[in-house]
Amino acid sequence: MGHDGDAGDDLKVSIAGPLTHVPQALAWLGVLAAATGGTGGGTVTLINDGQFGPDLCREAIIINISLFVFNLCVPAYPLDGGRILCASLLLCGVGVSTAATITVIVSGVLSIMIIALGVYFMNVMSIFVGGWVLSKAYELHKINGQGRYVPRVSQIQAHCLPIFRP
Repeated sequence: MGHDGDAGDDLKVSIAGPLTHVPQALAWLGVLAAATGGTGGGTVTLINDGQFGPDLCREAIIINISLFVFNLCVPAYPLDGGRILCASLLLCGVGVSTAATITVIVSGVLSIMIIALGVYFMNVMSIFVGGWVLSKAYELHKINGQGRYVPRVSQIQAHCLPIFRP
């Protein structure tokens, strides 16, 4: 995680992660504008035109925008959106166990949806991402059930899940 703080610190870190894609997308937009030399009436489009360099820039812009939206808006733990959901619940006064339970349920449902979409569109990477999210949701479920986020938590567990420290 990179910090030893509370839910507020985790919220800031979780929001900062997806925000790194904004300057990257803007940088690629600048490279695209330079590569196209202002052709097309001074507008830059994200429609591929068959030229390798500009098309590479366009795809990089699309990837960065997609990663920004996915990481920020999909509230599946341990993705940034899931961490934002959990930290927000904790900051609103929801109990640690309840916040963990809500996070597990939301993450489980979303992971199954991601897997189903991966199967439907035959996208192996989506299936792996959905499986990874599901495994982390199950891990959080086990930790929540055992109450391992309370003060008797070990140093390793505390490092991995500082958001669940009291």
